[in-house]
Amino acid sequence: MLFTIITILALLGVLFRQTALRYRDSQTPAADGPAPKFAWNGYGAWLAARAKSAFQFDTVRKAGAEFERWTARYYPGWMKWLFAAFVLCFLYLAGSGFFFAVFIARGIYGLPLVGHVVLGGLFAVLLAALLLWRARDYRFDEREEAVFERVACPVFKNVSKAFVRKLLFWTFAFFGLVLILTALLSMLPILPADAQPTLILFHKYSALIALLAAVVFVDMTFIPAPRP
Repeated sequence: MLFTIITILALLGVLFRQTALRYRDSQTPAADGPAPKFAWNGYGAWLAARAKSAFQFDTVRKAGAEFERWTARYYPGWMKWLFAAFVLCFLYLAGSGFFFAVFIARGIYGLPLVGHVVLGGLFAVLLAALLLWRARDYRFDEREEAVFERVACPVFKNVSKAFVRKLLFWTFAFFGLVLILTALLSMLPILPADAQPTLILFHKYSALIALLAAVVFVDMTFIPAPRP
């Protein structure tokens, strides 16, 4: 029950934050002046319009074109299909895992569990391949590494979007590896049976953090900024 509450609140919080930032940007005047105050009525109307436009053909076409442009740059040739398979694996794993964890008391079982296990193995292989392919593009430079040395101030200030993307990438990668490790340990006869609940708990919360990181990364990378 606690995990369900945390999952719902975390997802709603991240979605509200990202959409509220985009609503604020859409309301900022072009001239150098104070940004207008946040208006709940305006935000609700704006969010409803954005949600409606998400299901329109033109939006789907633009999303497909953006995917083609992005993969042509970072995943050329057959690498594009590996990336697409990775995305589909993660979508199934997140969808099936969180649906059963939140709405089904006994958890995932049956054919969805079989698919979860099979695609989990494929996810592990694809994650390793993509890390080998893209890790160098997300390495921190000297200026960005200095941010981590400011231990007296845990809140990062004046950081670039590129730096945030790198943090999100490595957050997803780290907790993706934790997902793989906890899944393997739960299936191998290494740990005692009473360790299973702890492994499942780590698996769930690692999945939640990875999902939140993926949501923010996709929002920052693929969704264009709203026009004022």
